[in-house]
Amino acid sequence: MIDDTGPLAKVARASIEISQIFTDAKEFIGQFPVTARGTLDPKTGEAEIRVDTTMPPLSSDWAVRVGGVLHHLRSALDHLVWQAVLHNGSTPSRQNQFPIFETRGAISKKTGAEIPFAERAASQLQGLSPQWINSFEVFQPYFTVPTIVSSSPLHPLAQLTELNNRDKHRLLHIITVGAFGNVETRHSPDGLVTGPVRLIQPMLVEQDRVVGYVPMKAVGKNPQAEMVFEMSPLVETSAGVEPVHILLDEIAQTVNLVIDALTAQSETI
Repeated sequence: MIDDTGPLAKVARASIEISQIFTDAKEFIGQFPVTARGTLDPKTGEAEIRVDTTMPPLSSDWAVRVGGVLHHLRSALDHLVWQAVLHNGSTPSRQNQFPIFETRGAISKKTGAEIPFAERAASQLQGLSPQWINSFEVFQPYFTVPTIVSSSPLHPLAQLTELNNRDKHRLLHIITVGAFGNVETRHSPDGLVTGPVRLIQPMLVEQDRVVGYVPMKAVGKNPQAEMVFEMSPLVETSAGVEPVHILLDEIAQTVNLVIDALTAQSETI
């Protein structure tokens, strides 16, 4: 069976840091109350919601911490391939790594057929038998719906590749604070909210920033309503803006599932 000690240790370390990021973020955000007040526009029947906060921008240290988690999770998958090659009786090389392809192979000009996974991943999975190589394809973002229920339209492993490559090769992630999830409405005596809040994305927290709109009707002379948001650090991805701790946790769970599945398969390969 594959020795999964190293890969699982990487995931465990990442999970601890994800929890700590969430705890630290909650403590930081709690120091700066964030409220938003909507004042009815009689022409549109909607209240324009503006933020009221003294929260400063997040420091670059948050981006460094997120990058560290991504590195551990990507590294865990690469360690898994190294162990698989050893288990197969071969010698690992610098080319070995866990292949992650977001889309299916291109059409070969020579054959007119789709380039198979085994050919695309040949260098990354060299030293493994055809049976081993085929077992990696079922975890590709294009191949399957992720087992973990994701908040993003992208497969967690596709998110991992995108975010880790950006952090490793290009620049720090932009981590901001914004709203996600449900919005609590505290009605004032003069305004009644009549429908759901429509947030503008990305919903960043800055003083006197318009963050959304909500339908409202007047029940007094000064129709206003106060909104209370659940706040979280956000990270920008190609799929939009995602709460950091939720996104990282989904990726970590997916990586853990891959490790467990391939380790179990190694008993029969």
